[in-house]
Amino acid sequence: MSSSIRPAKRLDTEIRRIAAAQLDKAIADLAAPAGPAREEGIHEARKRLKKLRGLIRLVRAGHEAFYAAENARYRDAARRLSGVRDRTALIEALDALDRRFPKADAAAAFAAVRTELERRRDRAADDDMADAIEATVRELKIARRQFDGFVLEHPRGEAGALLAAGFADTHARGRKALAAARRSLGVDDLHDLRKQAKYQSMHYRFLRDLWPELLQPLQKIAFTLADELGSDHDYAVLRGEIEAEPDRFGARREREAILVLMDRRQAELRASALAAADRLFAEKPGAMKRRIRHLWDLANDGG
Repeated sequence: MSSSIRPAKRLDTEIRRIAAAQLDKAIADLAAPAGPAREEGIHEARKRLKKLRGLIRLVRAGHEAFYAAENARYRDAARRLSGVRDRTALIEALDALDRRFPKADAAAAFAAVRTELERRRDRAADDDMADAIEATVRELKIARRQFDGFVLEHPRGEAGALLAAGFADTHARGRKALAAARRSLGVDDLHDLRKQAKYQSMHYRFLRDLWPELLQPLQKIAFTLADELGSDHDYAVLRGEIEAEPDRFGARREREAILVLMDRRQAELRASALAAADRLFAEKPGAMKRRIRHLWDLANDGG
């Protein structure tokens, strides 16, 4: 069933429907057997937890207490499951770097770094995830029951205003994060911009039925922006690990070859992402708020 909000339905009914589907799928993802299937299941479950955080953020003004409690629940659950997946992400980032620069003549450098990353990944995989998975499933089942009684607090006929306020809040946070990232180009500021772009992507997805021809392309732009900054952050993490224990990542010449290629790729990613962010967050929050409210009203009036 679609993860977009249907304007003709009650808003809190739609939030319950989408949340229930994501929670049920996350619980099923975590039932995968040990091995590669479990790692993929954990990855999928973590993505669903992010979607749930984006969903309740969109309507947080209608139930602040619920948002605070459940956002913390999903955040903590994702952290509990982060170990092996975070290590795998660094290997994937290294492989992507190799594909991006196939003529770099750095096979030995890539092999040395990959060997160490695989060792760290395997060490993380040796940790028994059963307890973490069991605890997470237990929390998600509680969350499922919490949503059964979820009701938004807003005046009759004001569902559109509530959604528009939630969307505009995320948009405002994105503009603020973009300004900070532009000033500093710091790892933390770029990572914050990535998180806000991810929420913006989710919100466009949840609201896409209001005007698919406009909102779906914007959703894809926000998703790509977040993905590029996610890759940039992976390289920043990898750089930190290499610099913290250089001798574990091959000879000096090999390490420096990888670091130079990471510099080049990060420059590309940041230029592309910041240019997209300038366009994505160009409008002021008030204008976006009015647009979403108007689109909601048009959808409910049948156009």
